Amino acid sequence: MSALTLFLFLAIRGVVKDASGQPLGGAAVSIDNGASVVTSPDGAFAFDADGHRLRVTRSGFQPEVRDVKSGDVMEIELRPALAETIVVSGIRADDPRR
Repeated sequence: MSALTLFLFLAIRGVVKDASGQPLGGAAVSIDNGASVVTSPDGAFAFDADGHRLRVTRSGFQPEVRDVKSGDVMEIELRPALAETIVVSGIRADDPRR
């Protein structure tokens, strides 16, 4: 088995995208052993590591946490930080001068 084949087998790798499917470059990807990388402009990342907890963060998006193991290839979708719907309601006070 070649070194490249071994790396691909043991690596944890994937791509980070937004809700519309566009790649997110510049996202921070870290695993619980302390290793971290930043996604490339096409959203790609890779670690040479065994099973860990993976955390993906990027400004303006909700963080994503997943359990991973060697050989995993993931597509991770980050949702906007303000994805919730906000409903504002109110009442009109009557003018007491009327």
